[in-house]
Amino acid sequence: MSDQPRLTRDTSEGMAGGVCAGIARRYGLDPGLVRLVWVLLTVLTSGVGVVVYIAAWVILPAEGTPAPASMGDRRREFSGEVSAAADRAAEAARIAAAHARQAADEIAAVARGVRTDGAPAAGPATPEDGPSVTDAEAQAQQQQQQ
Repeated sequence: MSDQPRLTRDTSEGMAGGVCAGIARRYGLDPGLVRLVWVLLTVLTSGVGVVVYIAAWVILPAEGTPAPASMGDRRREFSGEVSAAADRAAEAARIAAAHARQAADEIAAVARGVRTDGAPAAGPATPEDGPSVTDAEAQAQQQQQQ
């Protein structure tokens, strides 16, 4: 018998279904490397990797779970896992949307000339503020020519 563990999905280290993490654990590789290779193969094969990933998710048992008694049991287990992954993805999308709204509000405030902390934003240099960078450069060039 082999020293290597059985090929299963590693749901504790997995990001979606644990397929790449399970492959990495089985063969002693870094899960990030396996994910990167999987994404590259998916891109290079026009998305075939997605279909293979879903098939592996359905076929491979989760780590530490006994073999299901029937395909109906496996289907219910898979449905619960997909639902949990969808919930995690939805939460990540909500967080990303909140950050995007905050960034958009900050950009709009800067465009209006108001800093987000309430102080007026620094606008373009005016003649009262002293010479601009381009004026200073022009003065330096004139001095060098003399």
